[in-house]
Amino acid sequence: MKGLLLLAATVLLAKADVIADQSALNGNSFDITDYRLADDFTPSAAAYLGQVQFWYQAQQQTDLASVAYAIYADNGGALGAMLDSGAVTGPATGYDSASGLFFADFAVSPLLVSAGKTYWLELHAGSSLTDASGFTVSWAATDDNATGIALQNLGLSAPDTAVGVSGFDEYSFVLSGTEVPEPRAATLLATGVLIVAAAKLFRCAQTSECTIRRRNI
Repeated sequence: MKGLLLLAATVLLAKADVIADQSALNGNSFDITDYRLADDFTPSAAAYLGQVQFWYQAQQQTDLASVAYAIYADNGGALGAMLDSGAVTGPATGYDSASGLFFADFAVSPLLVSAGKTYWLELHAGSSLTDASGFTVSWAATDDNATGIALQNLGLSAPDTAVGVSGFDEYSFVLSGTEVPEPRAATLLATGVLIVAAAKLFRCAQTSECTIRRRNI
């Protein structure tokens, strides 16, 4: 029985996986030190979002000393309620030789997002969303796609205006998370575990070994 319960717990643990991927780069970028910028995303699966990776341009890799982020619900193509925000000092960074750009990778507080629902990701180089004191860092762009156009603010207010310039309408990121099993799948799995456990107990009850064990208790 203990082995069956361990198996059930192992299977029920959702695996970390990519839930949104805009990693293709087109050579353009947008200043996220002096301005604010947000791009939309639609998770491919229900998940607890936990990791953000994005590409950036800067004179030095270390110019990105800290990064602030925010995740918003969608409100008809505009930023809705802020669902999570924070800042990371000294995010993990690296150099992508294929693109000639730097990239950053950092963890965020787990946030439950739904499959097929639109959200917005804001990234800002600084210790807060309104910090413009650091070296210039620009968020690398990707080719236009069928989703909403990125929102910008040429100041330090919340992004509220569509960029609207082809080649600068979408931005690079990869979002990873821990997928959440669909309710029906989880129910079926739990039912299957119970059936297997019941079958094992029934077989045990028919054997002399189990009968002797019960007599000795």
